[in-house]
Amino acid sequence: MDFGGTNDDDDGGGGSTDEVIRGTITEIIPNRENNLAGITVSVMEEDAFQTFTDTTSSSGTFFIEGNFASNNTTLDFLDDDNGDELLGQTSINIFPEAEVNLGNITLENGTVDFDEDLIEINCTDNSGSLTVESEGSDPVDIIIQVSNSTVITRDNDDIDCNDLLIGQTLDINGNLLGFGNNVDADTIEVL
Repeated sequence: MDFGGTNDDDDGGGGSTDEVIRGTITEIIPNRENNLAGITVSVMEEDAFQTFTDTTSSSGTFFIEGNFASNNTTLDFLDDDNGDELLGQTSINIFPEAEVNLGNITLENGTVDFDEDLIEINCTDNSGSLTVESEGSDPVDIIIQVSNSTVITRDNDDIDCNDLLIGQTLDINGNLLGFGNNVDADTIEVL
């Protein structure tokens, strides 16, 4: 096993050819009594059957570094306090030497949910893509895929993708797609 980096802001020393996944768990629903520490985040590189892990700090941050580039990588969020109960899971592609910043993450009944600011809109009616920027010291653009099945709301009213405005903060719920920082949105709410 190869264990990930620390929970501080160090990038692992630089010069590494390993891949990195980082993020911050900001909320767990149902409520975990505001205790974000002790969540094990593990990356399973299924082609080589290797696992890389880190445990969240008191602020919910994690940083995993290792040789897990693959088109078949599974990311698990496990609750150490409840016998490694699975809180959430997703599959993503990790390119060699890539650093993937997942930004702020809410775990809700096994799904991943996050809030970010809208920086670009490429939509016609209710399909296309949006770009949001993750928070943190190393902001990353995240591409949000919008389809006709994506439900977009503002003040509890349904709206179309092209009704959104640059600078709005969006609550996005969906699935990570298998390439880079891309999410297939199920729901988007303007906050």
